[in-house]
Amino acid sequence: MMEREVANLQNESSFEDFLIEDGSLDDTDAIALKRVIAWQLSDKMKSGGVTKTAMAKSMTTSRTQIDRLLDPENPKVQLDTLQKAAHVLGLKLNLRLEPVDECECAHS
Repeated sequence: MMEREVANLQNESSFEDFLIEDGSLDDTDAIALKRVIAWQLSDKMKSGGVTKTAMAKSMTTSRTQIDRLLDPENPKVQLDTLQKAAHVLGLKLNLRLEPVDECECAHS
């Protein structure tokens, strides 16, 4: 491994350690996950030509609710809302819980 690659690996570990010590790892992970979900929904809406207004009507909800759902900075989302959005866009919501590594548990 090159020196730069080793330094990058050490920095990643150090940043995660910083987030753990700071108490913000869970919040950071939640925002990262929401960004992915918001991007996937937005991408599917765009490729399918589905507007926010049409999405809201199909989900029998408000345009404001769709804005919150697609807001990558807002990690709050209800499972039933995700399920409806997925259904409207022809997607299947797949959610799973996985055990954490022992080292991750030690930091919690």
